[in-house]
Amino acid sequence: MLVDEVFPEQPVRQWVLSVPYPLRFLFASRAEVMGGALGIVYRCIATHLIKKAEFSRRTAQAGAVTLIDGARPCAPPCGRTACVQIHSR
Repeated sequence: MLVDEVFPEQPVRQWVLSVPYPLRFLFASRAEVMGGALGIVYRCIATHLIKKAEFSRRTAQAGAVTLIDGARPCAPPCGRTACVQIHSR
């Protein structure tokens, strides 16, 4: 597992980003747009964590692992048109 074999013995924080459907379709068709958006999100989160730890970008380094996951309609359908169930692969 990634946590057991790759990450060092350090605290790990999980962040989940959910985007509106129009952006999901854009990201699915244009990987460079999704990459740019993920880069912005990563820089914002890394900067926040480094500042929260009272370090600077010169004295601290953050890292990330990104998993792009999909969504599918609920099963059995719950009756709401916007309801989705997140699944892992």
